[in-house]
Amino acid sequence: MSDKEWSRRGSLSGVGTTGTSVVLNGDIIDMASNGGFESVRFIGHQSASQADAALVMQQGTASGSLSDATGDVPGTLTTLYLDVYRPTMRFVRGAFRPGSATCAFRSLITEAYGARSQPTSHPASTTGLRVYSPGTGTATG
Repeated sequence: MSDKEWSRRGSLSGVGTTGTSVVLNGDIIDMASNGGFESVRFIGHQSASQADAALVMQQGTASGSLSDATGDVPGTLTTLYLDVYRPTMRFVRGAFRPGSATCAFRSLITEAYGARSQPTSHPASTTGLRVYSPGTGTATG
């Protein structure tokens, strides 16, 4: 499948926090909603690297009973991602675990993509714009 018209083939949400050392949980995604999604990607960003921080995916058969899936991304850098192709359970969410020190800020973006039907809808907290061949004028080098 091509990557064009992502806004019609995906769903995007984000959360963030400042000055805290608690787990930052992303939105719970129903991988069967909107006709279903094939994959999900979590992108975490923190103000400073912390080797004992981690980005993980939680999954379950119901939205109220999620547990950690195998594999995590250690926070050894400031931007982390976890791209999951065909999760094995219907409900998923990203969790950004803090390190031992309080971080100035952390954010977590969740992208469900590869929609099985189009167009998809985004959460009420998300807005954006899709444009075709933007730009006018003369290019200069």
